[in-house]
Amino acid sequence: MTLIQQPGPAGILPANINVGPRNTFASEKANSVNKPFGFTVTNASGGPLRIYITPGYRPTLPANTIKTGAIVANLTAASTGDHSIEEFLEWIKFHPTRVSFLQINTNNTAQLQNSLTIQGQSLFGDPQTVNLLLASYGSPQNPNDKMIIVDREDWQLDNDTQHSIIIPDATTTTFQFFFGAHIDHAGALKKVALQSK
Repeated sequence: MTLIQQPGPAGILPANINVGPRNTFASEKANSVNKPFGFTVTNASGGPLRIYITPGYRPTLPANTIKTGAIVANLTAASTGDHSIEEFLEWIKFHPTRVSFLQINTNNTAQLQNSLTIQGQSLFGDPQTVNLLLASYGSPQNPNDKMIIVDREDWQLDNDTQHSIIIPDATTTTFQFFFGAHIDHAGALKKVALQSK
């Protein structure tokens, strides 16, 4: 018996895909408002510094990977919610999770002139690197020049992808992710066990 169920004629999702209460990707973005995770980073180091939001699967974490408290001297981070940054990183490691959208708020407009770098990692092949220029997500409907919403199709956080961004000096920036579907192996085992009875 496999834990991965192939979609059937009725569009049944694989057992290990957790989309939300309605169990359909059609409602994924609407459900994402109930699945937020945010953290704030402050750089007072005297110069720009690159942080790593997800480190990938490297055996040693890259320098400046986000964590609670001091990342390095004069570069700090803290969760904005009930769960710690460390819990967030462990969750992503074991639960690849789709991003519905990312809201970025900052005290420095220079932050939004930087790019969010998404770098794939693989032992094989040539992983793709994508640079998302934050300013390109601006909108005339958004008069706030210190806030941006990154809404990108087919975007996920996982252990095979490294996300990083430069934080300018004298800058405090909050990153608020809203998540969609995620892989849930533990839940899949329960579903399959119930279905087999």
